[in-house]
Amino acid sequence: MKSLVFMLIFLVSTANARMLVKIYLHTPKNIKILVENGVDVVYYDRKSLTVEAVVKDSTLLTHLGFKYDVKIKDTKEWWEKSDYKRDFGPYYTYNEVVTELDNLHALYPDLISEKFSIGQSWEGREIWAVKISDNVGLEEDEPTIVFHSAIHAREPGGVSVLLGFIKYLLFNYDKDSIIRWLLNNREIYVIPVVNPDGYVYNESSDGYWRKNKRDNDLNGYFNEDYDGVDLNRNFSYQWGGSGSSNDPSSDIYRGPYPFSEPETQALRDFINTVNPRIVINYHTYSNLILFPWGYENIPTPDDSLLRSMARYMSQFNGYDYGRPGELLYIADGVAIDWEYGDTSHPKILPFTFEVGEAFWQPDTNVIVEQIAENLEPNLFLIKATDQFIDLDSLLVVKSDSILNIYVRVTNFSPWDSAYNVRIHLESTDPSLGIVDSIVFLGDIPPFPKGKIFNQSDAISVIVPSYITDGYFYALFRIESDNGFSISIRKPVSFGLPDTLYVEDFESDVSEWSGDWGLTTSSSHSPSHSMTDSPAGNYPDDATLSLIMSVPVNLVDSTGDTILPVVGFWQKYDLEAGYDFGTFSISWDGKNYRPLLQITGTHAIWEEYNVEVGEIRGDKLYLKFCLTSDYSVNSDGWYVDDVYVLGYKKINPQPGIGEVARRQHGELLNTVIYIPGFSNVRIYTVEGRLMGEIDLSQQKNVPLGDKLPSGVYFLEYRGNRKMVIYKKMVVIK
Repeated sequence: MKSLVFMLIFLVSTANARMLVKIYLHTPKNIKILVENGVDVVYYDRKSLTVEAVVKDSTLLTHLGFKYDVKIKDTKEWWEKSDYKRDFGPYYTYNEVVTELDNLHALYPDLISEKFSIGQSWEGREIWAVKISDNVGLEEDEPTIVFHSAIHAREPGGVSVLLGFIKYLLFNYDKDSIIRWLLNNREIYVIPVVNPDGYVYNESSDGYWRKNKRDNDLNGYFNEDYDGVDLNRNFSYQWGGSGSSNDPSSDIYRGPYPFSEPETQALRDFINTVNPRIVINYHTYSNLILFPWGYENIPTPDDSLLRSMARYMSQFNGYDYGRPGELLYIADGVAIDWEYGDTSHPKILPFTFEVGEAFWQPDTNVIVEQIAENLEPNLFLIKATDQFIDLDSLLVVKSDSILNIYVRVTNFSPWDSAYNVRIHLESTDPSLGIVDSIVFLGDIPPFPKGKIFNQSDAISVIVPSYITDGYFYALFRIESDNGFSISIRKPVSFGLPDTLYVEDFESDVSEWSGDWGLTTSSSHSPSHSMTDSPAGNYPDDATLSLIMSVPVNLVDSTGDTILPVVGFWQKYDLEAGYDFGTFSISWDGKNYRPLLQITGTHAIWEEYNVEVGEIRGDKLYLKFCLTSDYSVNSDGWYVDDVYVLGYKKINPQPGIGEVARRQHGELLNTVIYIPGFSNVRIYTVEGRLMGEIDLSQQKNVPLGDKLPSGVYFLEYRGNRKMVIYKKMVVIK
């Protein structure tokens, strides 16, 4: 819908009020002219060659030969009339950030530290940080990652994303095995507000102040026309180039010398103390993922790796990715260049996230979407801080009573290979027999090449032949010779699911609410579908939602929870890279998790479906949301034939000819038949051979009346010289 534009702030005289203008460029190289003249370019629409800027004296633009339109004549007047922005509206004020950190520590004292100061600002405010980890009060030798935001004062969106992410980690520590492992094996530091003086100043000004509050002219009072330093031009690496200004009146003023500011000194010293392997700088806006170099549009030695990591993250939030000079403009003295290039600390892989479509988007739904779309990228970066092997997906094939589970895994570490990786099936439904409990995957190279799908070896489980479909939970343990070990609980589904819900939008749509409407202009099944803008193109600067108001019940008649599969048909025409569609699910109708994000154009109807995975509730809500920027809109997003399918939890009843009875995961009194293994030898725990059984008739053999009570080992021999060992307990 709209293309991103650039907000530039050029403060020349106090007599004139700030205005928001849209500047029309002649060529992309015109951005360099604006930057060299001290203009703070923050948002750029490459398609329409336009820039948005906040200026006090537009005569500079006329002098430079640019045409422009005035969008807001007086930003202060506009701010004061916008009641929803008073006291930052749904955004956190500085004091609210402090209170939130205190409250979270009180609720989770074992997982999040008390807030601590990494230094003070120019005016003496504390720059607060927290540590998130298990054993949070101990200094453990664990890989470290740092998140920080609001180095530019007018960017509260990054603060909201980070505080939302902190709460997500804490709330899900006891619910999610991966989050629990990450907090047990990482040290995560978050600095929500690096520039507290400028941040607080925006609470009472017009909300567009960018810099800190350095007294440049040393006259003892603050003057917007002359004071302040752009903290993200004050870092030492390649400081003082053409991507910043030496004019104190400029919003990209670099300061009198590198690290002249107490705020950048504090961040420098903290990073050099904790030695993170990855640092994430949250900014607004433009929906971008940026990585070094910033001072010139040239690649670093790790450009391919950084680009691959950004590409992986972009599948979750839809952000464009690249170097600043590729997507915006060159900028020197920036944090990511110092974090990557400086030799005062070990190697760091840094990223900048530019969130959203504007500095101020005071809509709670938009803020929640921005938090949600960056959950997976943030988790990925925590994983990538050191070795982490994840169980991506399972391919399940049932043949008679044998369920073969093929695994797909990824090594998310960009640092090291994972050696001799194996996956064990630790436990499953106690009534199921485990035939082959381990798969060897060998060595897995570092990210991004570390993807393995083993199609030749499977974990095998015996499921009664009369059970043709359903799901059960299994606990998989992933190990490597590097010392990595994690247990992950996943649902294993097979067969055909039942239909729980279907909506073709042909008649009653009272179970849905929001901004979308019915249309007959295009549909997958005759003759209606739902779309964000039935009357034409969607509007600029919009958030349009379609929300399921009556949830799908996920509890079956026995009281067990159903494992859902959700799907729908779609087509869309959105401005690529600027306007997005997000499909999300929720267990409570309040907190949504995105499963799909789209942008660009897909002109023909296509089907999307996904198994939800870990079940977090007994009801399921669906939500479709389109967000657009400030210019360039299109036809929008069409959705039809929404469905929810479900797998019921299996409840096997062991019996003759089916799976053997088991106690504590061991065979009880019976030798079970395993296809392909017709010969079984029985040994005592001392290794004495007690007998040999022929299972060629494919039957289970009871032995409770033929062997003394005790523990025995069964050696299954296959027709391809394969051997499987099982344990049997005989109780009389």
